[in-house]
Amino acid sequence: MTRTGRNGAAGYNGVVMSNSGVDIRNLSDEQFRSLGLPSLVYIRRGVLDEGQEVFAIHAANGEIMGIADDTESVVSALEEHSMVPMTIH
Repeated sequence: MTRTGRNGAAGYNGVVMSNSGVDIRNLSDEQFRSLGLPSLVYIRRGVLDEGQEVFAIHAANGEIMGIADDTESVVSALEEHSMVPMTIH
């Protein structure tokens, strides 16, 4: 018996499956790091070698996806590419 849960995930006897057919409770480290790529991002303030302050847009796995000079440019890029900023701690 297959049941569909939230977000379209199907389950059978307590095994939760994503839409891609992967048991999301038993992901490898690599599979977990790739969740949400490239739509989930976080923003970090940084300084270039030349001393210029910038904002870097990072993918969920930490890879830098882009750099912007100001927060308005960051917001514009996120909206244009349907990215969702996440809070990190």
